Amino acid sequence: MFDAEFINDLKQSLGALSDNLREPGKRFFLLKRGQHSGAPPQVLAELTASFTVSYVKDTFRNTILFMSFSTDEAFPDIFAQATLCAWGTPDADGEINLYAFDPDQKDAADADGLSPLWRAVAFRVKNERFLTG
Repeated sequence: MFDAEFINDLKQSLGALSDNLREPGKRFFLLKRGQHSGAPPQVLAELTASFTVSYVKDTFRNTILFMSFSTDEAFPDIFAQATLCAWGTPDADGEINLYAFDPDQKDAADADGLSPLWRAVAFRVKNERFLTG
């Protein structure tokens, strides 16, 4: 229905818009938990463009909606592995909030030419922060 050029133009336009709306200094990481639940999360990727994060209404900033436009061939595998994400502006200790993806509210099928948008809902992990390093 949509050709690749249209999808690429849309991705670039929406990516630029989300990049311009994002507050300076905010960082976003896709993570997976180490083998042992107490181990620090492993960084799969730090996203720097073509994504947006917003708080879900009426959740007191405990729930976020993540959306990304990605045609990178490696992204489906990275996104499938991600069980956590970290998002925010690092504090004085370099830490940001940690969120756990809800597997029932995370895209499981690959995005395609008709829908290059990846989406997921994540809930704040209480009493744990992510060290950005």
